Amino acid sequence: MRSMLMRRILLFPSVTHQPAGKNVILTRWVLTIKRGAQGQILKHKARWVLCQGFRQQEEVEYDETFASVVRSTVSKALLALAAKYDYETEQMDVITAFLEAKLNEEVWVCQPPGYYEVAEKDETILACLLGKALYGPKQAPREWYSTLKTFLTPTDCERIPPDHSVFVHANGIIIAIYVATWARYRSCSKSSRIN
Repeated sequence: MRSMLMRRILLFPSVTHQPAGKNVILTRWVLTIKRGAQGQILKHKARWVLCQGFRQQEEVEYDETFASVVRSTVSKALLALAAKYDYETEQMDVITAFLEAKLNEEVWVCQPPGYYEVAEKDETILACLLGKALYGPKQAPREWYSTLKTFLTPTDCERIPPDHSVFVHANGIIIAIYVATWARYRSCSKSSRIN
């Protein structure tokens, strides 16, 4: 919880009640146990999510939705090129992807269960303003893609016109994005570059 406050995921403005005309969305903890091959407990995981993201009102709490998903035909073509030109392929999950994306719209949520910041005057529980995306808001994948695009563009990566989920770097590295998962293709030798 402390890390969410430090990373500015949760903001507590000086209000004591639900803001007028704004929806306050319920949240919950998703608790999972990660187990090893023999069933031993490796670690306990907790993720705070919006459990009623469907209550968000279009044009009030979000303008548009978008999830960056590489097309299957483009993905198959990239795998075929990687096989033909002996490219290294690597897949990576961005574990806290949405937590890196700053929200542009106001999203009001209930506080996480078990953590309550109360107003000093009348002891009512405050609503939280999300500073960054969580899993659940309709605009979270769009904001994550925008953050990623802002990071990749200055590093000489360009989106290809047929599929905006694929970025090509000047040195031949190709990055295909599927929401919060990357597939990276790069040549093993300088002579095997695609022209």
